[in-house]
Amino acid sequence: MEELNGIADKISTSICWNQGDILMIDNTRIMHVRRAFTDKTREIYIRLCSPGFQF
Repeated sequence: MEELNGIADKISTSICWNQGDILMIDNTRIMHVRRAFTDKTREIYIRLCSPGFQF
């Protein structure tokens, strides 16, 4: 796990968020993580769905 965590840290990137930003990812193709935050006014909305196309 230590090796995998090191690899993930090397290839990951942070997103610089601005008010109103939306990020869409395909969980079947992208490894992602949500890092801790302290902003109590921040709202996170999650939508799970099946793609409307074949891949």
